[in-house]
Amino acid sequence: LALLRCQAVEVYNNLIGVWYTPGSTVPMPNEDGIRGDAIVACTIGGGEINEHNYVSCNRRDGIVVWHDSGTPSNNVFQGNFVGVDSTGLSALPNGGDGLKVSGNSNYIGGVMGPLGGERAGNVLSGNASNGLVIAG
Repeated sequence: LALLRCQAVEVYNNLIGVWYTPGSTVPMPNEDGIRGDAIVACTIGGGEINEHNYVSCNRRDGIVVWHDSGTPSNNVFQGNFVGVDSTGLSALPNGGDGLKVSGNSNYIGGVMGPLGGERAGNVLSGNASNGLVIAG
């Protein structure tokens, strides 16, 4: 999934790089799972159960938001399962980093309770490289 110079886009409830069938997991790798370039005020995932993104088994990074043609800012990353299965307990690694973000004023994770939902945090585990990379 590529987001190129987008504003105010919401991405949630997706299976990216993997397909779940009853009793099995089928890898369907992409280069990067979700790649954003110079995105502003976008939301990737969410705190409710039907807003999670499952991003695993990709050749490079799970989610990467970078500054190739402008500075990403004011983006929210919540409730994503990156490099793991839908339970968050078994590794389904991406080939690079789990979540890689550059730019300014980006929000990663969430709060517990009524303000952000109990599931607003990201699960970043099992990836071949770093779980989280933040660059200026």
